[in-house]
Amino acid sequence: MKFGLRLISYVGNAPELVRLAVLAEQAGFDYVWFPHDTFMANSWVITSAVAAQTSHIQIGSVGTNPYTTNPAEIATYVATLDELSAGRAVLGLGLQVRPRLEEVCDTLPTWLAAFIIKTRLPRAMVRALCGRGWKINTTRLPGFLLLYTLASLKRWRRSSYRFARENMQIENWLERIQAQLPKNYALAVEIVKCADLIKGYGDTHRRGLDHFNAIMAISEDVAQTQDAASVVRSLRHAALSDEEGIALRTALEKWEQRTV
Repeated sequence: MKFGLRLISYVGNAPELVRLAVLAEQAGFDYVWFPHDTFMANSWVITSAVAAQTSHIQIGSVGTNPYTTNPAEIATYVATLDELSAGRAVLGLGLQVRPRLEEVCDTLPTWLAAFIIKTRLPRAMVRALCGRGWKINTTRLPGFLLLYTLASLKRWRRSSYRFARENMQIENWLERIQAQLPKNYALAVEIVKCADLIKGYGDTHRRGLDHFNAIMAISEDVAQTQDAASVVRSLRHAALSDEEGIALRTALEKWEQRTV
């Protein structure tokens, strides 16, 4: 039996991920994986750095999507990494599709998405359709056409529910920053950095957005304190340290006790 470890950006920045990979080799792990995700540290750069600092652990990019990354690029990456690592390169290739209700609605026009979210029967139908996940056979025409259709929706993105929702969130975020700039520059910077909490997709994206919204919800109250910047910084670090949000909830409870 062999054991592998997946290291994700939530546990640290790029140098920290490399350091943990070196420790994984010393601890006896057989593989170390890094997710190939648009919203995280570039797995190709990270794996190259790990190859230079390890000697026997196998190294790979996992979740590499051949529909968003040219297969020729993937091939040259693996060949180069295999040369750098003296034959230790591995590749996790594939596409997982398990959309949630919100992600399906995100691709739809705003009026249609709002109707589905607010109406019980359409909402239940979408959840039933997507609840168990989809297995897409990309070597057959139906699977290819589904992915091709999804890719073609890009031209209508500005009319989608997600664009409207995210644009509103961005505007609110910018307003908070602009409001604090003349009064508390350090706090404004910390509010800017809170955007790092929102990343990934699916449940990862939802949790990050929930953490971001929780901090933004109390940012105006925090702004009234002398140590506002350090409070927001500690809340952000708590959110980044724990994907499940337990550390952030504890930090928020301490803040609420302080304001009583």
